[in-house]
Amino acid sequence: MFRKFVAVLVVTVLVSCFAAEMNAQDPANLVADNAGQQQPESKDSNSDQLQYTSPPFDLSLFVDVDPGLQLDANTMALYQQMASTLNGSALVPQDRLTYYSAHVNSNTDTIRGWSGYVENVQANCYGYLVTIRVQPGISSTTTGPSTLLVGPNYYEQYQVGNCTVDYQGFLDPDGTSGQQFSGIGL
Repeated sequence: MFRKFVAVLVVTVLVSCFAAEMNAQDPANLVADNAGQQQPESKDSNSDQLQYTSPPFDLSLFVDVDPGLQLDANTMALYQQMASTLNGSALVPQDRLTYYSAHVNSNTDTIRGWSGYVENVQANCYGYLVTIRVQPGISSTTTGPSTLLVGPNYYEQYQVGNCTVDYQGFLDPDGTSGQQFSGIGL
């Protein structure tokens, strides 16, 4: 129970800190860390060396193209480019935590990361509106260390433009936000 509380607290703090930092940072000040992810630049007041803070566990979003989509070569290349752009995002929108709140607040489940599949890419005057289906990676005391949830139908939309990525909101077509989903141990 205490470990779950600490994990939820850390996620909440990380989301708040990341959102505040990203609002205060100019995209020109982003630098790559040794894992290849983009991190906001910060400098120690006593030196000119960069300082990085890493979360105690990786809640980055792993994004790929939905393998069930039948796409021509050009469309597949675009979808793969959008997946690469969104891959590794450390932002965890409050909408995602709310949708999966039954698992976030569970005594038996621990969210260990997030995966997403690009489902749709639509060109618009700002670049591309990218829709991804997002699901948590869960370790459960009832179904095992690697659990697949059955039934969630949660999507996030991102506006991907010239050197920018902006979270636009989420889709819950089944109205299942906050519900406990059954899991299958893998």
